Amino acid sequence: MATFFMLVFNTDMNINKVENFNYYNCIPNQAFKNFTQHYYNITPNNISSKKDNSLKVKAGVLSAAVISTLGVLYAITKNRGKNPLKDFNIFKQEITPMNMLQITGVSVPASLLAGIALDKKENTKPKLKEGISQMVGNLLIPITLVNESIKLKDKIDGKVFKNPILKRLQKTHKAIYTTVALFTGLYIGNIVANEINSKIFSNHKKRPIKIQDFSAHFDDVCFATSLIFRDNKIGNIAGRFIPATLLVSAYETGTKTVNDKN
Repeated sequence: MATFFMLVFNTDMNINKVENFNYYNCIPNQAFKNFTQHYYNITPNNISSKKDNSLKVKAGVLSAAVISTLGVLYAITKNRGKNPLKDFNIFKQEITPMNMLQITGVSVPASLLAGIALDKKENTKPKLKEGISQMVGNLLIPITLVNESIKLKDKIDGKVFKNPILKRLQKTHKAIYTTVALFTGLYIGNIVANEINSKIFSNHKKRPIKIQDFSAHFDDVCFATSLIFRDNKIGNIAGRFIPATLLVSAYETGTKTVNDKN
């Protein structure tokens, strides 16, 4: 204890030198010194730079996704003979399955390129793989399957639901049918995307279906709802959410890193 107080109150000791913790034994505390150097190597500069880089990547990817989506919406509105900027027409368009593929066909690659340009080279491959999973597994196959299923369902309903009582159940039945088609499409799409990635990147690690995938498929739910409640306020509102929900796939692609679990 006396030695401790002598150490603390020794005015000749330079506390900036970690060797002085063993000053009286004339033995540098090398272990503590190494730990201190390691600690200051990772904080605060390295952590700060990682945070800055992460924020830069996320901001850049999100900006690319939003700008590209707005660009496609502008073109869609213009092609329909309307002024995109008048009365916010750009946000009031009916989004068809083809429009959904057009939006993602531009926003996902745009976000991918932004992510590659802003992030480290080691994260390029994970972004490419995620882009394929999003485009094929989460968008192309499920959107196509839901659209074709609804078309088939409408033809069947025209013959089956002739009875007034059964017609009242048509919308509920259609919603259930669409939900089944959606989950089936997501499952099949995930298998196909994994096979494509396996062939291209020689990586047999399977990408599991994630919660984010279901959030991305909120676009299909909105699309189905807009068809089920066509010419209805509910359908119109659901349809206008579609472009925003498609941003999830673009953002997930551009921000993917090697440190992500899947």
